[in-house]
Amino acid sequence: MSATLALALALPGAAGAAGAGLLTNADQAQLASWLDRPDLKLSLLFSKSSGDTATQFHAAVDNKGPTFSIMEASNSSGQTWVIGGYNPYNWNSSGTPTMTVPQYHRIGLLFNLTSGKIYNQIPRYDIPDDFGAVLAFNDPSSGPIFGAGADLAVDYNLNTGSSSMVSYCSNSCNSAWTSLLDNSADTSITYGRIEVYKIAAVPEPQLWQLLVAGLALVGVARMRAGRRA
Repeated sequence: MSATLALALALPGAAGAAGAGLLTNADQAQLASWLDRPDLKLSLLFSKSSGDTATQFHAAVDNKGPTFSIMEASNSSGQTWVIGGYNPYNWNSSGTPTMTVPQYHRIGLLFNLTSGKIYNQIPRYDIPDDFGAVLAFNDPSSGPIFGAGADLAVDYNLNTGSSSMVSYCSNSCNSAWTSLLDNSADTSITYGRIEVYKIAAVPEPQLWQLLVAGLALVGVARMRAGRRA
């Protein structure tokens, strides 16, 4: 099964259709490619409704494992992008950062789906100000927050926030303390739609084979029971 098809089957509605979510088929395939997960499947955990706040966000996404946060984001000039972040660990409401000191733990991502750019956590440096270690911040009074900048932040009302890249100012970042939207010094953001997707577990091929074999055995047993009756 192709990555695009697998994602489309898992997401609510037909991607790209009227009334569907923020992710198009192309977006979904791009996320699968960035994670190197051709079997990637997503399930919707949270979709912002009118009046929602950080309270509803955390109630829906905390302790649900790896997630993609997808956001419709506009700058002060009214230009709009679809951006987001990948948190490979749990969101929670502890009021503490998610720290990734070892280099191999730094697998968080920020991305701009409109521009097609991806931003990795910066490598580990043996200096006190290791900004790259801050993957996310778990603030119960805020929406998703990524990085120490904050590189991408959503306020309590889920309608406003900011982006000031530092922890994720790596490959596609022109300079630190600029916006994820357009690499400019305008760091303020107004948010429209916000959606959070859980990465669904995909059964191993061996498990699928066992399930099919089990169903076949059940079918045979029922047929034999029917004949005896």
